Amino acid sequence: MGSINRVFRTVAVGLAAQMIVACSESPVTGPSSPDSTVPPITTTVSMPTISAISPDTGSIYGGSEVTIVGDFDRLATAAFDGVRVAMGWSPQDRMLHILHAPPHAAGRVDLVVTIPDGRSAVAAYTYVDPDAFDLGGAWSGVTVDGSDTVLEFTVRDNVLTRVQCVDPSNQSVELELAAPVVNGKVEFAGDAGRFSAWVASASEAAGTIDIAPCSGVRRWQAVRTR
Repeated sequence: MGSINRVFRTVAVGLAAQMIVACSESPVTGPSSPDSTVPPITTTVSMPTISAISPDTGSIYGGSEVTIVGDFDRLATAAFDGVRVAMGWSPQDRMLHILHAPPHAAGRVDLVVTIPDGRSAVAAYTYVDPDAFDLGGAWSGVTVDGSDTVLEFTVRDNVLTRVQCVDPSNQSVELELAAPVVNGKVEFAGDAGRFSAWVASASEAAGTIDIAPCSGVRRWQAVRTR
């Protein structure tokens, strides 16, 4: 029995020594002392980047839906020349981000995306007078407030001639109008309600509608259909 105990103690001491050596070679995961040779653990956050924006030019009236292609934290914020705007993300592609340009005077501005630690990425966006775009034609779009209201309108020879909207319960209204377009924008107000439309970019129109059954001021976005 004495010899067995001696062997057991020898093996135990040897294993303990091996564990001490192994621990001394393991990375340190806690705070380091001033004279420690192991650097403290740090968290690396990628620098935000913007590789493209589309469109990069819009009307001074704002409303253009701008798509940003870039890599940054989803807690990032966006601003046009200091005017902060809401930003959404594509569920299919984490590199795609959507926002709407606010109104602004003509000229080039910085579109700045800032991550929580204060670092930012910058792209150029240019505002132009609405005369640079054409509001003529037939347009179709939906509200952007989540109400799923569908609308169509037609502008011929710089005159708004028709507006139609369909609410989520499939109730609809159609108006024949004769409201002139002035400086790239048309506004209608009457007993039936109110409607406005303006050129947002080369391929988009934007505006508001408050016509029963599409009641309540609702912002919409539309594209030209013909």
